[in-house]
Amino acid sequence: MMGMAAACAQAGRFDRSIHHFDQALESLGRPRSKSTLGMLWSLSVNSMRSILVPTRWQQASSEDARHRAALECEILIRMVAVLIEKSVVALFHAGFRGGVAGYRAGDDVSVEFGHVISGLMWFLSGLRPIGTLCLNRVSRIQATSSSEE
Repeated sequence: MMGMAAACAQAGRFDRSIHHFDQALESLGRPRSKSTLGMLWSLSVNSMRSILVPTRWQQASSEDARHRAALECEILIRMVAVLIEKSVVALFHAGFRGGVAGYRAGDDVSVEFGHVISGLMWFLSGLRPIGTLCLNRVSRIQATSSSEE
């Protein structure tokens, strides 16, 4: 489904691409809200989680749940590039939700993606200091990872 979504996006068939991304999310049991009110609620919750709740508290408890969260993060990050053509609310919803999915995945790469996409969403919303905070977290993760090697 991800391959079809990417192919449709390349061809400029954004509605079809979004449909395939939605199918991929549904196959993970994590469908995207279709209503504007649902997206706004999720956007509010996930944007606050990105800055107020420590990442380690958001990590999923089982290996399977972490793997599914990593896939969800990847799907939503790719979906952001398509949604920029369609809907600002859906764009921010997918971006912040993708960030939180990265935190749930728990591995360094997914958590870094989570912070980067959340930071980007904060920058796009005009809140540069919060975006900078998210990107600084990536630097700290990378510094910790390189010092452990």
